[in-house]
Amino acid sequence: MAEGSVATDQERLLRRVQELEEEVKRLQEKLREDKKGAGREEAPSGPGKAKKRHQRPFDFGAYGRRRVALKIAYLGWGYQGFASQENTSNTIEEKLFEALKKTRLVDDRQTSNYHRCGRTDKGLNSCAEGSEGRRSER
Repeated sequence: MAEGSVATDQERLLRRVQELEEEVKRLQEKLREDKKGAGREEAPSGPGKAKKRHQRPFDFGAYGRRRVALKIAYLGWGYQGFASQENTSNTIEEKLFEALKKTRLVDDRQTSNYHRCGRTDKGLNSCAEGSEGRRSER
């Protein structure tokens, strides 16, 4: 009885795999048709479709500034140390400023009045690195 049960399970599993393979083929064909149709005419934007907005430059002058202290933890194995260097941009400090600029918390490094109070060498980790600077209030 156990062998019959195993055979039945295998048959059901094979049928299910075949069904899924057919579904994949059907979806791939539909995707090809959609791509062909998209090249000919653009679909009208409906109420559920968002239009791509033109991004305006951020006005830092419209917001106040204040001093903040950051306590940073990082795994530095893939970086060339904490402090920025002339010969590489793969440092924790560079990545930190990329993130701060992307989130519009600082305009640039020069106007942020940034100071660090520690550093690590290549490949080291930190659980309480400190830095200070001014950021915009939003």
